[in-house]
Amino acid sequence: MSPTIWLIVEDEDDGLVIRQLLRAKAIKVRLQIRAPSGRTGGISRLARQLERLIATIKSSKSDEDCIAVLHDADEQNQQRYRGEHERVEEICRQEMVAEIVARDELEAWLLADGGLCRWLQIRPRNCDSEAQPSNRFRRLVSQKTGRSYNVRHVLPHLDGSGDGRNRSPSVRRAMKHLDNSPCMQAETS
Repeated sequence: MSPTIWLIVEDEDDGLVIRQLLRAKAIKVRLQIRAPSGRTGGISRLARQLERLIATIKSSKSDEDCIAVLHDADEQNQQRYRGEHERVEEICRQEMVAEIVARDELEAWLLADGGLCRWLQIRPRNCDSEAQPSNRFRRLVSQKTGRSYNVRHVLPHLDGSGDGRNRSPSVRRAMKHLDNSPCMQAETS
């Protein structure tokens, strides 16, 4: 059996985006997505439940498997209180789990994707430092589809393309990290 990346995310939709990006980039890996229970809470819910999620995964994963935690940086809209982000970082460090951070929100990665931007009829660009790119992204999807944003509307258009100037540096780092993870090395050895 091939190794697995156990990806803990703030929200299951984030995991679906990563799965599609890995497919689009032809990164072959088994991906198991885990999210905190409940539908609201974001980083605070993740910070509260992260140790339990990691412990549950560690009890059932193989030695070749990897665990990674993906969350938004939220630097632009949560500049004052960073306690939950720091807690997630500390848990990842203590548990020796990879921490992958979307700058500033995962939607910045979507706004840098060539296929998705072609569908939205906009130019892909680096939005890593934009405050709450999710607001603009949701508005663009709503204008395109005539209904509120649902990740399943956009996944078919996400193709992982984009030239180096426009591409989000944080998505490049994330894909490189996942592609170079120890479980991917075990896959090729």
